[in-house]
Amino acid sequence: MNKTLTLTTQSPCRADLEGISRSGGVALLEDCDLSGLNLSGTDLAGWHFVRCRLAGTSFSGARLDEARFVNCRTAGGNFTGSNL
Repeated sequence: MNKTLTLTTQSPCRADLEGISRSGGVALLEDCDLSGLNLSGTDLAGWHFVRCRLAGTSFSGARLDEARFVNCRTAGGNFTGSNL
């Protein structure tokens, strides 16, 4: 069973998010700022993003199966080649 980690009002870096993913966990990110991050190729399957700022964030080639984006701002975000 996957453990769920909740991050609230944080600005995590790619390494932080990759660490959660590598541990086999999923995350609930609420009111977080991921603006401009390069998350290309990252496994974020099953993660939930709620009211997050994702402007200019690259999810190119990321695994996003069953990921949820609720009330997020994604202007300029790149989802090219992502598994949605």
